[in-house]
Amino acid sequence: TSSRADLVEALIGAVYVDGGLDAARATVRQVLGAPPTTAPPQTHHAKRVLQERLQRLFGAPPTYDVSLVDGPNHAPVYRAIASFMGKELGRGDAGNKRGATEAAAAAALMAIAGDDDMALREKLAAAGSP
Repeated sequence: TSSRADLVEALIGAVYVDGGLDAARATVRQVLGAPPTTAPPQTHHAKRVLQERLQRLFGAPPTYDVSLVDGPNHAPVYRAIASFMGKELGRGDAGNKRGATEAAAAAALMAIAGDDDMALREKLAAAGSP
């Protein structure tokens, strides 16, 4: 929260004024830990990543079919199916439509993760032809 952030900022500022930059750095490491060496993976942009890949290869985005699966009024469960050219790529369930489509896109990305661009083109082109 804001008051916690203010408290940490005041603590580090006081250490800096009293002991200098090296003391402030040591305090930051002790309070917050070492800085991360790598950025955490982004998992909440699966729809964007899937759309960008399909747009780049085929010039068209995936489609999502969302339906209410089950659950009471206060806690519904939605299911989304991500598809492209008539081929189902992935399914996902969540408590709202947006989460379900994001989960479906994530499942689709997992399903095509091992395919390079040429293999994906062949796979989806074969699915789209009659």
